[in-house]
Parts: sequence; C-alpha cells; structure tokens
Amino acid sequence: MTTIDATRPRRAVSTARLARLWGEFVALYIGVPLACAFLLRPEDVVNVLAVSAAAGVILLALTPGWRWVRLLICQPIRDLTILAVFALVAAGIIYSLVERVAPWAYLSLPTQRTDLWIMIMALYPFLSALPQELLFRALFFERYGVLFGWHGDHARVPWLAIFVNSLCFGLAHLFYWNWVAVGLTAVGGLAFAYAYTRLNSFPLAFLMHVAAGQLIFTLGLGLFFYHGAIGMG
Repeated sequence: MTTIDATRPRRAVSTARLARLWGEFVALYIGVPLACAFLLRPEDVVNVLAVSAAAGVILLALTPGWRWVRLLICQPIRDLTILAVFALVAAGIIYSLVERVAPWAYLSLPTQRTDLWIMIMALYPFLSALPQELLFRALFFERYGVLFGWHGDHARVPWLAIFVNSLCFGLAHLFYWNWVAVGLTAVGGLAFAYAYTRLNSFPLAFLMHVAAGQLIFTLGLGLFFYHGAIGMG
C-alpha cells in the first residue's frame, strides 16, 4: 500500500475550542470509565461502552481535517516485521503472567471450550479491537492530541501524549477490577499509541491490538477480561 503523508500543519486553537475539547476529553476518557467502574451494574457496562464507541466515531468524523483514508496509511513490510516481533514479545509476557497468576488456565479456552475460542478469535478483531482503536488511537490523537502537545507531526511525537493515552486506555479497563486487565492494557496502550503516532500506522496499531487480545484469550488470561471477571483481585 502506498504511504500517504498525513502530517497536518500546526494550527492555532482558540481558547473556546480548547475548553470544549477538554470537556469532551474528560467526559469520554475519564468520566465514562469511572462511571463504568463505580456507578454502573456490570450488565450495563457493555451498552455504555457501545454508545461511547459510537459517539467517538461521530466525533472523529466531525474533527476538522480528519480523513478516513488515514486509517489505511501503512508500510506493509515494515509493519508486518514489527507486528511479528511484538507478537513474540507479547506472547512471552502473557505466558509469564499466566504462570504466575493462573497456571491452571494455560490453554484452557482453546482446549476445553474450542467453540467459544474460535468465536472469540473471529469476532474479537471487529467487535473489540477495532472500536477501541478508533476511540483510543484515532479519535484520541486526531481530536485531543493537541491538548498534550501533538499536532499531527509524526516525526516529533511528544511522549506526554503517548503516556496519557496509555493511562486512559488502562483506566478504560478499570471496571474489571483486577490489576492484570488494567496493567496489561496500559502497557499495550504504549505500543499501540507509538504505532499510530510515531510510526504513522493505524493498521499496525489495530493488528498489534488484535494479536495481544487473541494471545490473552488463547494462553489463559482471558478470565481477567470478561464481565465475569469484574470484582476479581
């Protein structure tokens, strides 16, 4: 696929727009996760997250300068190489965690619930990873990156923006109420954010997210990432 230069010129942002962006940001990336964790019933969380994802897509479409072709920008050979290395590292980290916190769960899903595992492998990319990447990478950086010093320049991405993105991504999983879910997603968020910003590749961020999620459910940490896990220590 041909690489497209999506770097946007730096634009001055009015005080009124900054205030509006801060309001949206706090509501979407802090208010919603805290409400899911502290106020909502577990059975209501999925609906709220679905509405938030839909609202995020609308906000992204309304973002000045946004073009949907941005989601197709990539360098296939480079990105596939990085993806392979990431998958190997992620598999090692996830396996080590399984051995520490849930050794009995190792490969339990594909071996004991093969039908459910196949369904998760097939649906996870589109029902979970894709909406999350649209919300936490595309929308976060294209609409709210300016709040943290990023103006679309992929050669100079402030680490503050990536770090805040990682924290927000981890916070979004607080409703599971276990450190595995929050910690893994925060660390993964660093990699996904770096792929989207510095490497200028939404496809890479998406595929890394897919690989991490599928490894989690395959190797045995999936018990920390479903609604039955809410309240686990």
